[in-house]
Amino acid sequence: MLLPISLLLAASLTLHAKRTEPPIVSPIRIGNLEYRATNSLDRIGKVECWNLVSDTHMETIQAYRVLVLPWDPPDAKWICITKLTANGDEILVHDELGRVHQVRCGEALRGGIGFVPKLLIVVVALFGVIGLISLVRKRRNLPASIGPLN
Repeated sequence: MLLPISLLLAASLTLHAKRTEPPIVSPIRIGNLEYRATNSLDRIGKVECWNLVSDTHMETIQAYRVLVLPWDPPDAKWICITKLTANGDEILVHDELGRVHQVRCGEALRGGIGFVPKLLIVVVALFGVIGLISLVRKRRNLPASIGPLN
């Protein structure tokens, strides 16, 4: 009795992760540059800039990030780019969730504050809060005669 239930559960989880092919996105041109979204697993949220004159890859722009955990099926968190539009010197990147991400032309992976610095800031802030809490607790446990001088 348990085996059929577990097989059905495993099949439903497996079927849920399957998705259709990522959409094909038309590239946009701004001057001699062409911006392309390839929508592959290693390129989620990335837009490539190509020089049309020399046909060389100029830069890769990270429009958004998707956290994929190791136990997730590989295609479960694909949030692909659906459309690219130009707005002056900016590129508007539309994703499958209906969000629009604004990226400046010429802003490579270094653009803005990256994922690692944000994570570092959060970790440092967390340790600071923990240190402050432990300092307040130690302060309350001190005898009155050892407190600060008046």
